[in-house]
Amino acid sequence: MSETPEESTSPGLDDPITEESLVGRLLDGRYELRELIATGAMGAVYRALQRGMGRRVAVKLLHEHLGAEDDVVKRFYREMQATARIEHPNTVRIYDFGHTQDGGLFLVMELLSGRTLADVMVDEAPFSATRAARIGAQIASALAAARREGVVHRDLKPENIFLSTQYGPRDWVKVFDFGLAQMEDTRPEDRTEGGARVGTPLYMAPEYIQNRVADYHADLYALGVVLYEMVVGKPPFTGNPREVMEKHVHQAAPRAADNAAQYCPIWLDKLIANLLRKDPAERPHDPDRVARVLERGAVREAAIEAGHVQPVAPEGPSVLLWVLALAVPLFALGCSGGVLAALGAMGAWLLVG
Repeated sequence: MSETPEESTSPGLDDPITEESLVGRLLDGRYELRELIATGAMGAVYRALQRGMGRRVAVKLLHEHLGAEDDVVKRFYREMQATARIEHPNTVRIYDFGHTQDGGLFLVMELLSGRTLADVMVDEAPFSATRAARIGAQIASALAAARREGVVHRDLKPENIFLSTQYGPRDWVKVFDFGLAQMEDTRPEDRTEGGARVGTPLYMAPEYIQNRVADYHADLYALGVVLYEMVVGKPPFTGNPREVMEKHVHQAAPRAADNAAQYCPIWLDKLIANLLRKDPAERPHDPDRVARVLERGAVREAAIEAGHVQPVAPEGPSVLLWVLALAVPLFALGCSGGVLAALGAMGAWLLVG
């Protein structure tokens, strides 16, 4: 089948415009919408063809209300300019962005093959510590790249994490929708009666729920939730949105090691606990370092699973300690009698452990 598209058609004047009816439309004179592949809170995603280049792309058309005001359009351009500067293997590449003649906002991205982490977890969670760490390391690397460009995701969740099948290695991560969460905040219906954000409560940091400024620490908190969910099979807090938000703010997160269906190593349990601290200042400060911890942990856990490395066991006393254990009481006995010898023996025993 030729990739050269036929002239696109538009819905008739009397036809209702729906997400499905836009299939076949030529967007901005360059992008032919070929197939509706996903819909979400922000808009609809289409498989499309970029005319002239013959390149297959994904086009995200944002909901009309997001382009209804000039300040929103300006914010969209500002966010997308920053997002387009993020060049990292674990982030979705942004090719183009703009607005249509009828005021709609659109985003053109690389077209991926695979499934979202949310879909994969439905079928395969809980994951092994090795797999969770490998995926988590790539997510942390993507967050580090975003931080270098001053971009905060604000809505990191399994639905916005793609496990691609087109790059060779299993579970190759692509994080997308950077910068769009702030656009979604413009909708008044996205707030509760008390004014709190409701976006995706399962993954929201306490400071974001409380309407304080949310920086990259909030993204790291969301990463902690995602890691916990991969290991345990469900998020640390569940319930209706208001209950979940209350728990994020006031209730200590459960330990992953206490609830994991499979083995959860101590280092991973501690990392998740640190990422889920209520106070942003007490969480890890460097996404790059979090990525390195997860990368090293994944390598070690894989080696343990393969039998190449044995789990670390408590080491016995060294030869030097045994010599000291014998020498101390003998020296004390020769110098000062039985009482001091007994004390020396006790000290040597404590030294050996």
